[in-house]
Amino acid sequence: MENVDVIIVGSGVAGLSLSIKLAELRNDLSIAVFTKSDDFESNTRYAQGGIAGVFDLKQDSFQDHINDTLSAGGGLCNEEIVKKIIYSAPERILELEKWGVDFTKNKAGDKEAVLEGGHSFPRVIHSKDQTGSEVENSLLKKIKEFPSIQMYNHFRVIELVSRKENGTTVLDGVKVLDSISESIKVLFSKVVVLSTGGCGQIFQFTTNPKIATGDGIALAKKVGAVVKGMNFIQFHPTAFYEKEMSPMFLISEAVRGAGAHIVNKEEKRFVFDYDVRGELATRDIVTKSILSELKNSNQEHVYLDCRHIEFKKFQRSFPTILAYCEGKGYNISHDLIPIVPAAHYQCGGIVVDEFGETNVQNLFAIGECSNTGMHGKNRLASNSLLEALAFAHFSANKIAQSISCKSINKTIVSDQKWGNFFQDEILDIQHELQKIMSHYAMIGSSIHELEIGFKKIDDLENEHQNLFANTAFSIDKWSLLNSFVISKMIVNESISELLKEKVEMEIS
Repeated sequence: MENVDVIIVGSGVAGLSLSIKLAELRNDLSIAVFTKSDDFESNTRYAQGGIAGVFDLKQDSFQDHINDTLSAGGGLCNEEIVKKIIYSAPERILELEKWGVDFTKNKAGDKEAVLEGGHSFPRVIHSKDQTGSEVENSLLKKIKEFPSIQMYNHFRVIELVSRKENGTTVLDGVKVLDSISESIKVLFSKVVVLSTGGCGQIFQFTTNPKIATGDGIALAKKVGAVVKGMNFIQFHPTAFYEKEMSPMFLISEAVRGAGAHIVNKEEKRFVFDYDVRGELATRDIVTKSILSELKNSNQEHVYLDCRHIEFKKFQRSFPTILAYCEGKGYNISHDLIPIVPAAHYQCGGIVVDEFGETNVQNLFAIGECSNTGMHGKNRLASNSLLEALAFAHFSANKIAQSISCKSINKTIVSDQKWGNFFQDEILDIQHELQKIMSHYAMIGSSIHELEIGFKKIDDLENEHQNLFANTAFSIDKWSLLNSFVISKMIVNESISELLKEKVEMEIS
């Protein structure tokens, strides 16, 4: 393993598209992409819905897409960033087609656009109900065309190697754990880009894969990167309900766009009691309505009613969802499908500028781990893949232009002992932490509930200090400690946000 020009951590749509863009712009650059699992395992792979983008300028408009995004974000979006990303959408989608992505076409042969919650017009471009998988597979295939890109599977970045220079934190590389050989190595570079995804596995119910533990955010925070908005965790309203299942199977927003209803055990469409848009309200509103219904009824789940949707239409549009439901014994033409909200998307994260640069020199962050200003309090459906593609483009151009002025600096790094021990005990602690977060830090939790949750998290961490104090490095221990860091950030920022809202209400 040799030092390289650019290190990219994460192999979702953000990291993969960035590596391709960089290789196309600068074939003289050496690029290493690290992923802690297989290269195809990421949040991108599980994205069913699609990519939001305006193509029909007769009925839709860029301004409408911008307005929908700002409305969903609850006043906390960066409007200039929103505009920049949305205006770039058609170009990014066409670029994906050039790279081999096959989007679903309508009868006229154009890319089919569907309606999702919070959108004022059908503008979500998709590949049936497995857009993320189609994008991921196409990008992995495209990467093989570039000898300058080296993929490292089962390599976990466990530390960002940094130093202080004139009061500024400068990043020089990464310390990685080779999970196969169980050895720890250091790799130096000119630039490091974090594209490590979100933190859904902090919660008991999530649609995120096992690798989505927020490690990248914790790594960045440890070297002084600004992290903000971690309380804005978006819950997807319609995850297929199965006890002890993680990740939970996602039932795309597009199913509701196609006409599916959310009903309670009496088969009442209760979401209209909370918003006139009903099932097509934004995800935060639909989630709050479901959680309120569950609390009032003392039920474990509500239902998705697809019985009135033409079967052939459903089969054509949602073959993956249909197969999953049938595999679990549910006939969508006759049965109600059990659903529950699940942690799905992290709207906040590592604060970056319009090029994906952080306040730490040589460190970029793109994709779900970053806080670009696009999503605000709540992400508009199918804006996430768009944001990742757009910021990969912005970052690639900035890195390509500026990297020649940088040099590789080798920082002195301390050795680390390796040991994989206490795994069962650590997993038990992880599960207990997930239960605390899912009980006390959900959408709609009160200040009192959040404060109880924080104390329980703190007590749980203190209870196991002897285990954490062991000097040998354990990947399970390391990941759990990161989970405590992320959990406390989420709860602290949630309390701060509610206190701020309380003060504003009292003033008004």
